[in-house]
Amino acid sequence: MAKAKKMEIEGPLDDVQEDVVKEEPENKDDKIPQILTSDETALQQRIAREDDTWETIKEEDIVDFSLAEDPYALPPEAKKKQDEREIAYRWAVADPKRVDELESMDPPAKWWVCNRTRTPYLEKYCDTVHGGVQKRDQLLFFKPWWMHQAYQDIKMKRAEMQDSDGDIHKRDGIAVGDTGSRWVAGEQHRITSADQVINPETLEFSDDG
Repeated sequence: MAKAKKMEIEGPLDDVQEDVVKEEPENKDDKIPQILTSDETALQQRIAREDDTWETIKEEDIVDFSLAEDPYALPPEAKKKQDEREIAYRWAVADPKRVDELESMDPPAKWWVCNRTRTPYLEKYCDTVHGGVQKRDQLLFFKPWWMHQAYQDIKMKRAEMQDSDGDIHKRDGIAVGDTGSRWVAGEQHRITSADQVINPETLEFSDDG
């Protein structure tokens, strides 16, 4: 009887691979180009900057930097006038609406924006585009010192009135608006049976006061 021959297959069966044609996925980057606005383009350019200076700057490199410097310090010419109590200054956001708001107030609350005409001594600090004195996002405004002081006095009187609302004794001596009268309070101003009590809101004044 003939013996069957054993077939030998070289290599493990797991190594036998079948050629399969795979379809490559579509390139995800093959999209319709997006149209960017000017702001988006500018932002994209800034984000894409290859700046690695943060890796090379060492702590000792910034020892001489003055982190305490006031970014909104007044120009020397303006500071001199303010120190001499001639002109008062303030910074406010560089926005047309804010400029209109400050310049539309009634004196003594009103402020004027600095420019070459109003403050010629600050001309070298004026912006070449809009003509104002600007630092970062702030514009410089001014007003006469006497007007500034008058407004501060008004605010102080208002604060005193608010503080004295809870205690009538604290109103003693405080002016009653522009009437020329003053509040009086305390033991020395006690009301007796000889006094006539009048509600000032019910008084009728003649034309001559």
